[in-house]
Amino acid sequence: MSELILLGVAGAIVGAPVIAVVAFVRARARAREARLAGPWSEIASRWGGSYASRRVFCDRGDHQLTLEMVLVSVMQAVGNPWYPDGGTFTKMRLALDPRGPSRISDGPPARVDPTEVAARVAAVGALPEGARLVLGEREAGVVLAGTVADVAILDTAARALEAIRESAAANGPFSVR
Repeated sequence: MSELILLGVAGAIVGAPVIAVVAFVRARARAREARLAGPWSEIASRWGGSYASRRVFCDRGDHQLTLEMVLVSVMQAVGNPWYPDGGTFTKMRLALDPRGPSRISDGPPARVDPTEVAARVAAVGALPEGARLVLGEREAGVVLAGTVADVAILDTAARALEAIRESAAANGPFSVR
């Protein structure tokens, strides 16, 4: 009987902090989602999409525009052009229909300097400082650090991606080498 009491006390000592941490993390996630719901719903309505649980999806016919909050570990970020390091990021991605004839770049997804692309696509110059631009054969994306709830910044990123797609369709794919 004394072993059961000892086991119960040890379980409470270990279990209580674990339960407290899980409750804290879940509460922060709910608060973050509530903070994003308004601005992200507005972006979804501006771009003809829908918002559901930390994600916006817009089907635009020959391409899709998605906006999501992503939690990335340091190991996932290693060798990945999308993320500079581990952390929380806001990722807006434009993906072309894989059956379509157009391409955005001439190679696999790679990080590109926004100032180089801005020479060809003026809308890219409006991206905020620190924005990470990735171009791939059938996709383009903007990654921003943290959870972005500013509608103007999100709208700027969407406009930049749409302008990149239009430029690639009109002038040929970007070179990412």
